Amino acid sequence: MKKISLILLALLLCVTLLSACGEKSEFTYEKTDDGIRITGYNGEATELVIPAELNGRPVTAIGEKAFDSRKFTSVTLPDTITRIEKYAFLRCYAITSIAIPDGVTQIERGVFSNCVSLAEIDLPAGLTSIGEDAFSSTAFTSFTVPEGVTEIGNYAFYTCHGMEKVSLPSTLTTLGDYAFCANAHLTDVTLPEGLTTIGKYTFSQCNSLKTLTLPSTLTTIDDYAFAGAGLETLTLPSSCKRIGSYAFTECDLLTALILPAETDSFGYDVLEGADRVTLYAPTDSPAHIWADENGFKFQPKD
Repeated sequence: MKKISLILLALLLCVTLLSACGEKSEFTYEKTDDGIRITGYNGEATELVIPAELNGRPVTAIGEKAFDSRKFTSVTLPDTITRIEKYAFLRCYAITSIAIPDGVTQIERGVFSNCVSLAEIDLPAGLTSIGEDAFSSTAFTSFTVPEGVTEIGNYAFYTCHGMEKVSLPSTLTTLGDYAFCANAHLTDVTLPEGLTTIGKYTFSQCNSLKTLTLPSTLTTIDDYAFAGAGLETLTLPSSCKRIGSYAFTECDLLTALILPAETDSFGYDVLEGADRVTLYAPTDSPAHIWADENGFKFQPKD
């Protein structure tokens, strides 16, 4: 009897020790001030459900490269998540859709980069920024950036070859270099009021881009901004002062570029290879003088 009691006591002690060590999990994680930060996954699931709690604490963050190159076909995130760190889902080739919890305010750098099957996403209303490389090489055919977002980072939608339509919010003030570069099927874009600069290579190699509406606040079109784009006609607002080097190089479909008197700074070879273009601008304006000096056809537009 005494021997049996000792055995039972030993078993009870083992259970107590296991409980103290915390619950077994396929996730690797660490404790933070506000909960749990997931750092990796050791399981084999293809349909991943991230728990709202681990070891009695809320799961609030997904760490850098936590799920890099995993073969998930779907991922469900709990409402407790407030941060998804950079490259968290890098190269998750099989994910097709995902919903981001309301507590997340930033899509950080490279979070969904090279998720080549990702075509649907539900973004939170409180989102304020989309980071560098965040959705590069994804499968979206259309994308609506929610109101409240003020910044789209460099390369954010780089080489999204299937992208046909993008809707930008009125709150957007910063559009990074290469943001939509090589979106070969993108057909029309309206840039919101408040945006002042179109960055380097932002719409370069957008071969199907025919319709572009520019804001009255635009001051600068940076180097290579529309290199190789499919534009046929474009009117710049009176606010636009500068056109960077090679901004419209190889725009071989461009037939009319309408410039205001205020545009007075031109980079190198702005229209290199745009052999069909005619410049329309006020007589004796800086654009008129520039057209004459560089051998482009010119028509007065006062």
